[in-house]
Amino acid sequence: MNVFVDTSALVKYFHEEKGTNAVTSLIDNPKNVTVVSELSKIEILSALQRRYRRQELDKQDLEEAIEAFYKEFCL
Repeated sequence: MNVFVDTSALVKYFHEEKGTNAVTSLIDNPKNVTVVSELSKIEILSALQRRYRRQELDKQDLEEAIEAFYKEFCL
């Protein structure tokens, strides 16, 4: 099944919060093909930086989330 993942879902995948388990199970399901828009590739950086500014993420977690996103969806 094709699964379109918007930015809010992507953030849940890379930063644990309410809804993370549901999103992770969809993205990690080998039967699913995850589709991410080009716009989400920009928006997720903004969303993660916002969480960093709000101190919901520390610098290391921010960097790890960004790196994981690029490895997963930008190669």
